[in-house]
Amino acid sequence: MILLKNPRKLLSPEKARKRRGFTLLELIIVIIILGILAAVGLAQYLNQLERFRFGEAKANIGAMRKLVQSYYFEKGTLATVTASDLNIGTDSVDFPSTCVPSQYFSYGVNYPAATLVYLYAYRCTSGGKSPQGKSFGLCWRVRSDGTIEQYAYYTSTSSWVYTTDWSGCCK
Repeated sequence: MILLKNPRKLLSPEKARKRRGFTLLELIIVIIILGILAAVGLAQYLNQLERFRFGEAKANIGAMRKLVQSYYFEKGTLATVTASDLNIGTDSVDFPSTCVPSQYFSYGVNYPAATLVYLYAYRCTSGGKSPQGKSFGLCWRVRSDGTIEQYAYYTSTSSWVYTTDWSGCCK
């Protein structure tokens, strides 16, 4: 036999059935919490995707570095290197090559000197592979032996920032 402290507090079966569900306020609070978690998760997911796309630029610049090295060994100088020698679109930093539908970045080369050249990657804001990204540019200063001497990046709100890594870039 179970003894109850206050037998009057027992609910009738009808009242017990009515109290099984959640209140509207409880449901709204749960929905708000789920919405906040989804928004934070989506932002993190999009940042990771952009970092993945940044890998395209690094891979293509890596291929261009090898072409720079080959060009130097063949010609003895980088002063005459052009975009067509590196299989990219343009020789001008001010007018990067047109974005192609298969890539997230357009590429350029500029300021060739005897033993170094600047290689650029610009995030496509139109005309490139979808989805389009925020406007930013990346720069690698490459020596004739293919080594990277310096990194730089800019965003639409900053000028070129010279760095030793990409931690502050492209977020």
